[in-house]
Amino acid sequence: MSKNVGRTMKTLAIVSGTLGIIVCMYFGISIIAFGGEKYGRDVSIFLGLLTLIGGSFSAFVGAYIIYGFGELIISANSIERMLFQQQSQSIVQGDNGVESAQA
Repeated sequence: MSKNVGRTMKTLAIVSGTLGIIVCMYFGISIIAFGGEKYGRDVSIFLGLLTLIGGSFSAFVGAYIIYGFGELIISANSIERMLFQQQSQSIVQGDNGVESAQA
């Protein structure tokens, strides 16, 4: 397992998003170029553009969500590290974290 899961997820998001967009562009252009023989020219243009635009947009949105989740994990790890350091400092200083009630 990776020690830095957030950074791994962000890298995975960039790679998968880029590959997804490239594959959608390839198949969209292929459908437009070669689909007219099988389905008719109008249908192939529609399906090709749908694949180009819709598929690329879906790949981008999916990658964006995964990237955001990786960023969230990195932020949570940073907060956890900061809280641990504060807790360690308060233990060293003799403060047990319980405040006395003054009435």
